[in-house]
Amino acid sequence: MSLEASTKPEQAKEKTNNNLLQIFSKWIFVGLILMLLSFLLKNAIGNANYGKIIIDSIIDLVFAVGTSVFIAAIFTWVLGTQEFMMYIKERLVNIVITKDFIRDLDYKKKSEMLKTLLRPGRALSKTYSRIEDYFNLYSERSIQLFQSNHFRAGLIIDAEAILDDGKVALIISNYYRTFAVDVAHEDFQIGMDDPESKVISVEIAPPKGGYRKLEVLEIEKEKSEDILKHDTASKKVYLAKIPEDLKSVPFLDVKLLMKEVGENHWINFSYRSTKTTDKLDCIVRCRDELIIRSHATYGNSDNFHVTQRSDSVIEISCNAWMDPGHGLNLLIAKDCSV
Repeated sequence: MSLEASTKPEQAKEKTNNNLLQIFSKWIFVGLILMLLSFLLKNAIGNANYGKIIIDSIIDLVFAVGTSVFIAAIFTWVLGTQEFMMYIKERLVNIVITKDFIRDLDYKKKSEMLKTLLRPGRALSKTYSRIEDYFNLYSERSIQLFQSNHFRAGLIIDAEAILDDGKVALIISNYYRTFAVDVAHEDFQIGMDDPESKVISVEIAPPKGGYRKLEVLEIEKEKSEDILKHDTASKKVYLAKIPEDLKSVPFLDVKLLMKEVGENHWINFSYRSTKTTDKLDCIVRCRDELIIRSHATYGNSDNFHVTQRSDSVIEISCNAWMDPGHGLNLLIAKDCSV
């Protein structure tokens, strides 16, 4: 048997003895003495008539003080034990990490908690102090999720490239479902990359009811939402207002038909999401001797799946969530080999 192994029982015994000594601390003895003194005084005095009320009061006071000191000493010892501290720690951890507890926190408290969690370690901060700004950037983006009440799902993009009046053009149909949680639906704003491009029609359908065609108006880019206002690629912005009686429904199904116009021999097709979107399926077909020269995706490339059926047909899908600004880009041009 090793020396280390032989000393473990002795250490455990010494720890037990120390705990017993802590129980019988001087304050516990003081409490016991005061209580015993009160009993002795009461028995010694008995039924004596001299100053009985005053003496009984003093005896009761001594007993009460003794009891209080005794109980306080016991609680002080219990609160100071490692077992009790570990029990309290486990209880607090269970409360803090409970989903219901976190869910019920207000926005400000959630923000503070998230910033505390998403902080670099001390060694990393000490090596490069500005790394904390990088962590704060992701904290701010995550915090914005608490304020996000609009999102889309099941986006389908069906596009066909054609030659139209000597220029390459795309006829694009978008289908998706838009949700609004505890807020009203926002009017549709669509940015177009070419001055000749246009929104042909916007139709929406509530959970119960058929499609309604909305009026589409061109607006000044400076009056559009921030993601379009600061998008240098968008040359013009269209607005389609949602009727008031449909703004409060939980979701709307949307059909969007557009025409994008390029140059006489090529067009750059780019889709950038303006709202958080769950899943994307896109298919682009080319006619009139047009082919797909190149393609690219914006966002996490691992979430996108590209299948190029031929030079004239491509399918791009994303089975994950896309943040605003994520999307895809295609370069379509005339086939010079023909």
